[in-house]
Amino acid sequence: MTTPRRFTGSRANALFPTLAYDPDSHLFLLDDQSLAFGYLCEPLSAADQSNADRLLVLGNLDWPPETLLQVALWTSPDIEETVARMEGLRIETATALLRESTRRTAAYLRAGSTAPLSPAGDLRLRELQVLVTAKLPLAAPQPSAHELRDARELQATALQVLATAGMRPASLTADRHVRIMTTLLNWGPQAGWRDRITPECDARRPVRDQYLDYDVGIDVDAKGITLGEQRIQTFSVKRFPDRAGFGLAARFLGDPFSGSRGVRHNALITLNLHFPDPEATRVNLTSRAQWAAHQVSGNLSHYMPRLAHNKRDFDALFARLDHGDRPLQAYLGIVLFTAPEEAAGAASNLRTYWRELGFQVLTDRFFVLPLFLNCLPFGADRGAIRTSFRYRTLSAAHAVALMPVFGDWKGTGTPVLNLIGRTGQLVDLSLFDSATNYNAVIAASSGSGKSFLANELLSTNLSVGGRCWVIDVGRSYANLCESLGGQFVAFTADSDIVLNPFELLHTWEEEADVIAAMVTAMAAPTEPLGDYRTAGLKRALRELWDTHGTAMNVDLIAAAMLACADERLQDVGVQLYPFTSRGEYGRWFHGRNTMDFSADL
Repeated sequence: MTTPRRFTGSRANALFPTLAYDPDSHLFLLDDQSLAFGYLCEPLSAADQSNADRLLVLGNLDWPPETLLQVALWTSPDIEETVARMEGLRIETATALLRESTRRTAAYLRAGSTAPLSPAGDLRLRELQVLVTAKLPLAAPQPSAHELRDARELQATALQVLATAGMRPASLTADRHVRIMTTLLNWGPQAGWRDRITPECDARRPVRDQYLDYDVGIDVDAKGITLGEQRIQTFSVKRFPDRAGFGLAARFLGDPFSGSRGVRHNALITLNLHFPDPEATRVNLTSRAQWAAHQVSGNLSHYMPRLAHNKRDFDALFARLDHGDRPLQAYLGIVLFTAPEEAAGAASNLRTYWRELGFQVLTDRFFVLPLFLNCLPFGADRGAIRTSFRYRTLSAAHAVALMPVFGDWKGTGTPVLNLIGRTGQLVDLSLFDSATNYNAVIAASSGSGKSFLANELLSTNLSVGGRCWVIDVGRSYANLCESLGGQFVAFTADSDIVLNPFELLHTWEEEADVIAAMVTAMAAPTEPLGDYRTAGLKRALRELWDTHGTAMNVDLIAAAMLACADERLQDVGVQLYPFTSRGEYGRWFHGRNTMDFSADL
């Protein structure tokens, strides 16, 4: 008789609650008797009090008791979509040098998402994402029609709130959710999410069974978690700043002014909000506030100054509750993803930097896996609220100040030029994405790289099929022009350049205004000609075109204006003298055209 083989160990999928997804309603069914939905949002690059007021509406929605709301900022290593769009724009690039430049740029960006961009610092490329998820309690394992209707109403309301706050929410579908979870849990160079398989979620399998690749195991110890080759540490806030306004969260990842300090590794910053029954909670808080006031009134407060602080805290809380805010419980957790050898240094940097912001952040021990799971999307657990001792009672307005909804500007959306924000966000920039005009100014101190950036702007626009003209003072662009096979024109004393624009004309009606504007600039470079003289000049130009066609030149125009009876028109002929064949600029505009403007640069 043979002994059957048995495999021992725990399956990781039981750690995650997500079971199924309904594509029609964008609702998820969870195994902890919850119905959930979420939104993938863009971080706010700037905000004011109006944004805070709109997010306050989110906290004061009519959430059912025991609802869990998560607002998480995920600095994802997944820059594949942006890099793929960048490469897609350049598929038809004809210049070999530009094709090689595109290939190297893509390789550099991908390498920068897994290792520091330069040896001098620890900054990595990251895709900043804000995840807003809500877990609604159910009376039974399967939702009723009433619960489904209420969930869809809250879902639609939350969507409008986030949209008016400027966060550009997109429904968290199963595909988006699985991709986000796979980037959180799979860190190997051959991770499945790097292949960009579409769709991301297999509808025939439970959602949670698709998070982990086959080569990833979860190893837990007292100090953290090891996922494959990645080390995971969790941190909890033990003490918050005495005062915190909306906008403090803009510094969670780094200093937005200098960029010299901050959290450089991939991190997940999650704010869990638990909504208890508001009436019962208020009764309990009222009793505690009265007891705090009673303690302050006695002699004991002289020996325990903390009692006065407790009363002040309750006064601040009830000031917001009386204003209409909802009481809730909040937990702010941080998850740091690093290589094992970098874990200690990254943890020390995070604690030190957040201490500068007024937070006392401590590394979690012996409870790492539950806290890690509670920070994941849909991972907040109602049972952990009491046992974890991490939740604080706040009003909705106080919770808004802690929401991690800020990040670098992501650019205009078209990856023609690839820039990097101060916290590692890859910035897509195209001057032609503007709805107003396409102007830009590069301003910086001497030696800061203005010409370097302009060179990059030129080469990237050429690589997507554009054409560029440069007025070069100082020959900063001569090498680029030569490398890309462009045409570099230098106006020197011995050059034989002739810029005869009249030979390039084809249809007068379409190009008359351009020629008139050019001749006007020759005749009156510092003051306008006026309507009368402009009209007379245009009449003379038309007559010369009808007579001479492309053989017309500045000499003929000046002679025609001098032949006019009106002295005002004769003045135009006199003013054109510097550009006639006898003037100092005449040699550039008379004779056969020697310029060929067919090159892209």
